[in-house]
Amino acid sequence: MTVYKHQRSRYWHYDFQIDGQRYADSTRCTNKRDAERVEAEARRNIIFGNTAKPQVTIDDAIGTWWANKGQYQRSAKTTRYQLANLVDGLGKSNRVSDVGFAELDDYVALRRKAVSNASVNREIEHARKIWRYTARRKFDVGDDIEWGKLMLPEPKERVRELLADEELRLFAELPEDIAAVAEFAMISGQRRTAVVTLLWRNVDFNNCTAKIKLKAQSDDWHSFPLPPRLIAIIKGRPKVCPQVFTYMCERSAPPRLDRVRRIKGERYPMTPQGWERKWKKALSNAEIEDFRFHDMRHTALTRITRATGNLKIAQKLAGHSTINTTARYAHVTGDDVLAAMVTTESRTIPEPNPHDSAEVSTVTRTYRVVR
Repeated sequence: MTVYKHQRSRYWHYDFQIDGQRYADSTRCTNKRDAERVEAEARRNIIFGNTAKPQVTIDDAIGTWWANKGQYQRSAKTTRYQLANLVDGLGKSNRVSDVGFAELDDYVALRRKAVSNASVNREIEHARKIWRYTARRKFDVGDDIEWGKLMLPEPKERVRELLADEELRLFAELPEDIAAVAEFAMISGQRRTAVVTLLWRNVDFNNCTAKIKLKAQSDDWHSFPLPPRLIAIIKGRPKVCPQVFTYMCERSAPPRLDRVRRIKGERYPMTPQGWERKWKKALSNAEIEDFRFHDMRHTALTRITRATGNLKIAQKLAGHSTINTTARYAHVTGDDVLAAMVTTESRTIPEPNPHDSAEVSTVTRTYRVVR
């Protein structure tokens, strides 16, 4: 075998002669054994006049797509995790051409036991992109795959906004420390983890802005403005540690692997899940059903959109990379539609003519009062 690895390439190459004719190319393989198989197949193709497309392994196909495309996506960290699942599930040394509908269907059946249908669908969408990209690079990807039949059903969009009367009842039940977090999330539209991990050093009172991580495991930072109420909430929090939001310990507790010893009466940083029981109790006491803390974000973005009529503002506040993501949060209600229809209709109603009958004028005035 005549394979070698060029010092400037991550791939193994082959270089051989048949009947005085030299053949040299990259195997697109990072593993020597895989490269030797590609070289052997290339020799057979040349000897027997077979013009079949070259083969590539799952690991190399996914690695190439990641290097050339995936790593530049905004959600690159999530994409990398999803690609690792594909490599493990489909077999890194298997050839792409040997992975067909049946193998992918088995992968879907296995993955759906561990994660949501939506997560499985995102991984299959990545697989489809990789298969098509690999085919464009003239590698053998096997038979055509009916990708649509691999997709799992996803639940319909969940629409939940905190209503005005619910807001009053909820904040009447929430403990003060948790109420501060909840109100901050309801106004700012930021995620729970981002709010409870907000640091004093990332709050700029001079410019009225704050900076948070978009997601806990992300390196992407997001800045958003602080209106007077949010500034008041922050300034009202005791400055006892790097985190803005803290809670008063109600009873002492010994140290654990994930936290230091707790002393009654002292303040400690809020955690994303540590107050879940009190949150649920407040919802129950307020008689509010089917409401999650994340719906505070939904509520903020919906209210912003309703007040401004500008979805772009909500997108900027949320830190979404695409407007489509924002649209899932900022829904409209039947009252919103009615108000828009009345506004549009009123523009087509002519102003009352002084010479019109008293009856017509009365009807027009009555309509406007109702509006």
